[in-house]
Amino acid sequence: MRTQLKLIHFVISSFFLILFSCHSEKKENNSSLIQQSIEQSLLTTIAKYPDSLLAKENLIQYYRDNNYSNKALSTIEEFLSRDSNNYKLNHMKAVVLLELGDTIKALSAFQNAINIEPKPTDLIFLGHIYALQKNPTAMIIADSLANKAPYQKEALYIKGVYFASKKEFQKSILCFNQCISIDYTFMEAYREKAKSLFQLKEYQEAINVLSKATTIQNSFAEGYYLMGQCYENIHNKNKAIEAYQKCLLFDPDYTDANNALSRLGL
Repeated sequence: MRTQLKLIHFVISSFFLILFSCHSEKKENNSSLIQQSIEQSLLTTIAKYPDSLLAKENLIQYYRDNNYSNKALSTIEEFLSRDSNNYKLNHMKAVVLLELGDTIKALSAFQNAINIEPKPTDLIFLGHIYALQKNPTAMIIADSLANKAPYQKEALYIKGVYFASKKEFQKSILCFNQCISIDYTFMEAYREKAKSLFQLKEYQEAINVLSKATTIQNSFAEGYYLMGQCYENIHNKNKAIEAYQKCLLFDPDYTDANNALSRLGL
């Protein structure tokens, strides 16, 4: 009787496993078909309206949204081969190159976009890249942005990143403080200020900064991760674990947080 029950249980379990597998496979196939349909629809629109920049932007954005960055780049290159002086395409090329981690080519693409149409948004990108490279051109760009009222916080942010890159952390903190005084929701400024404090080994002060940031924006995953690093350095394992877990709550794919928890024995 027990053997028969085991057999029945095995058959039922196998049935539901097969059913679930079929359902999952069907769901994946449907998702793939929907994506192909969207892509084909966008391509059809471009074929019908070859001069429509909006249609091209939509296709490029579709590839970016679905993490097809290389495909987005090759598509932009194809469009640029027929319209090399298009500002928007050069700008999108620069952004995609940044996403792919190719800062050298991104710099060139941003410069091309600026040469066509000098927009502050491209200057901000360019200034940030130069700042990370410790290139003094970052300061020149920051000064030019500082004269434009809506971009004062971005100008200060670029200067802060430049000083931090040069390990002049006290100067960088002053810049980030000014950013926050202009816009208290500027999460990037909180993050970089905390990083500078971390480098100065002022871990508790960095925690205070990140606590304020995550109170303002409770979904700030990177803030929790950095907080975890600070807690580790003051040997508060429980608080570090709690911070890393909060990070993963808002961004389950945050690899560094997963690695940190594994390192801490979870």
